[in-house]
Amino acid sequence: MSSDWLLDYLSATLLLWVLFRTRLETRTKESNTHASHWEFFTKLTGVMKVKVVALRSTEGGWLASRCEPALPGRIKLIASCRAPRACHLKVLKCLDKQVRVAVRRWLRLPKDVPIAYFHAACEDGGLGIPPFRTAIPALVHSRLMSMADSSSKAVRDVFRHQSVQKSIRWAEKFLTIGGKSLLCSNDRKKHWASLLHQANDGVELRECARVYASSSWVDRESAGITGRDYVQFHHVRINSLPTRIRTSRGQRNDARPLNCRAGCGTTETAAHVIQGCHRTHGGRILRHDAICRIAVSSLRQAGWRTRENPHFHTRSGLRKPDIVADKEGVVKVVDAQIVSAATPLDDSHSRKVAKYDTPELKQLIATEIGTEVSNVSVTSITISWRGIWSSRSAADLCDLGLKGILNGITTRALQGSHTNWSRWNKMTNIVHQGFRTRAGIG
Repeated sequence: MSSDWLLDYLSATLLLWVLFRTRLETRTKESNTHASHWEFFTKLTGVMKVKVVALRSTEGGWLASRCEPALPGRIKLIASCRAPRACHLKVLKCLDKQVRVAVRRWLRLPKDVPIAYFHAACEDGGLGIPPFRTAIPALVHSRLMSMADSSSKAVRDVFRHQSVQKSIRWAEKFLTIGGKSLLCSNDRKKHWASLLHQANDGVELRECARVYASSSWVDRESAGITGRDYVQFHHVRINSLPTRIRTSRGQRNDARPLNCRAGCGTTETAAHVIQGCHRTHGGRILRHDAICRIAVSSLRQAGWRTRENPHFHTRSGLRKPDIVADKEGVVKVVDAQIVSAATPLDDSHSRKVAKYDTPELKQLIATEIGTEVSNVSVTSITISWRGIWSSRSAADLCDLGLKGILNGITTRALQGSHTNWSRWNKMTNIVHQGFRTRAGIG
């Protein structure tokens, strides 16, 4: 009898140790800054603060200061270093809501941004913040299931205890959403990615996972991005720019104007404003030329001789590729384009390549460079206005030794897109159809 009581006591003690042990300390080292501790405060009012104690080396010793990390750092801390002690479902849902409220305030996102944008992985087009609703039951389930394979017989006996089995069933229940089990981390990742890509604002992010540079600025490559640009890039990425179509959701009627304020006669969407409106024509050219300059500079550093915008007269008309680069008899024709991701980006890449990949044009280029026609090949720089790469275009650039510029082109495309929208919003010129009468004149 006493042995059974002792076993139950040990089982309960070990269960509590496994379930509620958390580690809330992270250490990172930099050149002269040491972030030794961070605290994560959450209140029911929805206020969330992340504080860092920074230690700096001075002549008199170490100087401690309490500071708030930059915006990308806050997102990274929330996504990687957090674990609440509570396991109640209502509490976890409440914490998830408070996290989204705080992140939405930091990034100045509208309230109708898809919830999946917060919880989908960065490479899938989201922010990569794991939801407590599924993360905590998954941690409980993985920890308890690992006890079954323990080398200790006592631990295996504890695993068979009814309290442990009850906790496992609890975790499996809460990891079943819509009749689909999300026990595997890959299943949870696919679940949030599918929800994001099914949303109207997230459908153009479906190809984000194909190229790492499409999402690297969100997490790993965010050090060189200012907080203002970081916020604006997210506005472009998730299509949260306030246009007439965007702000009239759920309240449209016949009396509410939806056409472009520049008089284009087209519905005012972010894609039209940034990619098609006459107000942003000059901005689109500047964005295109800036991306070409990045590519030309990198090609020259890699030892390629480059010609920019050469003219070739063919039977199909004038052809003006952005870049013609040659190196040791090998010629690459590169043309840049910033397109919409409504259609597959690889199709846009193929159409651009087909425009210049003709025998007549390749013969003209080979004759001018002084090489064989077989040494001439064509590729493109194809990226969407929301910073998503064509996988085939990115692969061709990597073959040219330009892998290092993919991240820079991504942020430059996002910056140009937001600049186009900002300038469009400040302009007042409109397109008039025919003559209009003005009262009191003539």
